[in-house]
Amino acid sequence: PAPDPDPPGACDDATRTALSAVLTTQLDALAVEDFAGAYAVTSPFFRNFFTQEAFETLIRDEYPTLVGNLGHRFDECGVVGRRGFLVVGVRAADGTDELVLRYDLSEEGDGWRIDGALALPAVTLPPDPLV
Repeated sequence: PAPDPDPPGACDDATRTALSAVLTTQLDALAVEDFAGAYAVTSPFFRNFFTQEAFETLIRDEYPTLVGNLGHRFDECGVVGRRGFLVVGVRAADGTDELVLRYDLSEEGDGWRIDGALALPAVTLPPDPLV
């Protein structure tokens, strides 16, 4: 395959902080089953495909580790223009499992918003403290 014409660059500190803040908002909301709060940081792109009710069903059915999670930690971060990604490890409520996801975000007029996430089941992150 042809190489990506604009491969992502590493996030600078300000971008990493901004992306981390949005994801922390969503993951903290999901930890207490505040689906409205978690949905509030999604992008218009995401909302074209999922209502808040469909979002809750998606999380409960496909990503149950996020509900009641015990915390998270951040790993690789990249950005190209107004699009970014951040890899996140999320600790399950039982404390024995970690789900690693790559979140894709876009910069909107009011800040960064979540476009979606993809589970990375074969990935294990190095042991870092949870946020």
